[in-house]
Amino acid sequence: MNKNAYIPLGGGIDLVTPPRQMKPGQCLYAVNYECPVSGGYRRIAGYAAVGPVVPGEGPLLGVVTFADRYYAVRKDTGADAATLYRYNSDTNTWDSVGACHNGRYEFVEGNLTATEKGRALYGVGGGKPFQLLASPGESVEYQSILGVVSALRGNLPSGVVYIASNDKLIISDTKGRNITGLGVFDKADASLTTGTDKTGNGDDTTQAEIDLSDQAPNSIGYVRFTVGEEAETELAIPELASPFYELSAAQSGAQFIALHANHLFIGFPSGSLQHSSIGKPNSWNAAVGGAGEIGVGQPITGLLNGRGGTLHILCRDSIKTLYGSSTADWQLKITIPNSGAKPYSAQNLLQPYFIAERGITNLQATDQFGDFQPLQAGAMLEPLFTEDGWADRVVCSVISKRRAQYRVFFDDGSGVYMSPTGATTVLFPDAPVVAHSGELDSGEEVVLFGDANGQVYRLGNNADSFAGSPISAFLTLAYTDLRKPAERKRFRRVFWDVRSGSNADITFRPDFDFGGIESAPHLRQTLSFLLGGGLWDVARWDEFAWSAPVVGQEAHDITGSGTSINFAIYSSSISPPHEILGYDLTYSDRRLRRG
Repeated sequence: MNKNAYIPLGGGIDLVTPPRQMKPGQCLYAVNYECPVSGGYRRIAGYAAVGPVVPGEGPLLGVVTFADRYYAVRKDTGADAATLYRYNSDTNTWDSVGACHNGRYEFVEGNLTATEKGRALYGVGGGKPFQLLASPGESVEYQSILGVVSALRGNLPSGVVYIASNDKLIISDTKGRNITGLGVFDKADASLTTGTDKTGNGDDTTQAEIDLSDQAPNSIGYVRFTVGEEAETELAIPELASPFYELSAAQSGAQFIALHANHLFIGFPSGSLQHSSIGKPNSWNAAVGGAGEIGVGQPITGLLNGRGGTLHILCRDSIKTLYGSSTADWQLKITIPNSGAKPYSAQNLLQPYFIAERGITNLQATDQFGDFQPLQAGAMLEPLFTEDGWADRVVCSVISKRRAQYRVFFDDGSGVYMSPTGATTVLFPDAPVVAHSGELDSGEEVVLFGDANGQVYRLGNNADSFAGSPISAFLTLAYTDLRKPAERKRFRRVFWDVRSGSNADITFRPDFDFGGIESAPHLRQTLSFLLGGGLWDVARWDEFAWSAPVVGQEAHDITGSGTSINFAIYSSSISPPHEILGYDLTYSDRRLRRG
């Protein structure tokens, strides 16, 4: 007599549990399928190119979404420098925003002034950090020459600093170069006063000064001068300055960045953690403004905000957490003493996630306020990290809040998508080298990545291919013995539950007895299904097929005998994602296994 058994799918890859003990809905392996929070397996969405290749040479050094625009950093051709570019959708070009250091970039967005025009993007890549304002600076009434000089913005050549002293503006160059053309201009760009050129000797610091005692503070708009063979330097008050400028008062060399307790923090590989004054991202003088430095004792590999107003400092061999709100009450505590995080792997998805020596790890807050305990969220994938070396091949990571996923990518284009219901792997033909997840002002999620050839891509956004190439995906499901491990069965038919708005070509093949040879191998069959239907007042117009079921159940012959059965599923197409939710087996009991 025929019987039926339904197997719901879900749970992701399990490389740790012995095959006979795995849950039937899990999988032995999966590539380019993901685990939705609702269960089943969904073929991933694709990605599309954003504009042409970014100007320059070498791999992209950073990508980011800010104020409804896409930005990318790439090394300048033939020079040890880089440029920040903004994508112009009207002309389909990448327009230069400003020069920056040649290095790998991390970004953070925030508003340290709590004003309408205080929204800014901060970035750092081995040189000095920069700030990019979403809109021009506000008009301010200055009470003194010191006040207006302190507010000036602009990018200074290496080795150059400026200060105000006794109503004089003093420009210093530690490299001993000439300082020429020093002038001060009003807001309409008319000359107010000029200084005397100074000749350097190439060794001692060169200083040039200009007397501003006769100038009204609010008449000053610009300061310009030239150092050696450098291009002319322009400093401007915020309302006239470029929205992009270097935070010249900060030290060079940081690789990680975060906003915490209204301070801008930068992390150095050497183990130095430095922060600006409260609400002042370009004030880094600890003697006068509340800035400071904290030595963490190990190389820093990332900075990540935590729950309860904390900042996690990820190190090579430990995780530390900073408590407090200013230099008056900072407390640095060790959260994980003997295990660290890999660079560029840290993301925050309700909880901090990162790659440790044994794979994907997260920090969960305990009942005691502010304390955290580590959990190995990716335990089922541990062999990929410990045996295949993925832990040392991390290149970038992102999150998808829409999919509730932590995503991490490796140096060969492979990656892991992990959601609360399980983890699977992906493989992109265009290998990500940098990535960023953000939002448009409307709240729409944007996940970007850049490759080694200078191309920016956007993940998802209804992309149904890999930048025009078919998406190949396969899924090897766990075996099921229908809770009768010693009993042979005659498997007859399988009914697949497929939910799809896709016309993808999907094939499958059954296998019996963990690859045993007693049953003849099946040929691969095409999984036939109708395009997904919808419900009135629920489905979106043009996203469902007329006269089609919401979920299709299609029957296929799988005649064969064995104690257990599994399926290998494959698809390759340019099409929207499809979901495989489960399968219903028709079978009959035969006899106990002999032996």
